[in-house]
Amino acid sequence: MDDFGENLHPCLHLKLMELFHDTQYNPKKAQLIMSTNTTQVMTYGDLRRDQIYFLEKNDWESSVLYSLSDFRYPPELQCDDNPSKRPVVPQDIEVRYLTGRYGAVPKL
Repeated sequence: MDDFGENLHPCLHLKLMELFHDTQYNPKKAQLIMSTNTTQVMTYGDLRRDQIYFLEKNDWESSVLYSLSDFRYPPELQCDDNPSKRPVVPQDIEVRYLTGRYGAVPKL
């Protein structure tokens, strides 16, 4: 879905995503692949780091796709079993994205 949730209240947007994670409503484990500009899904969408992707234009105007899981936390914040998982100390992914830490922000 392109621009998923564009005309929805953020709470409704998040609820629809939640239904896809619920085995009662999604017993066959269908996937939802979407693009959105609603940044709240990064913080409140209960998504794993490998489920969040960014799209950025490079200097040649080509699109580059990369995952949030490509970014590693410092060793002191990593989970023991997998360095790409969310750290023990909660981090606000949405704020980090909006401040340009992960790239994929428009050039103004």
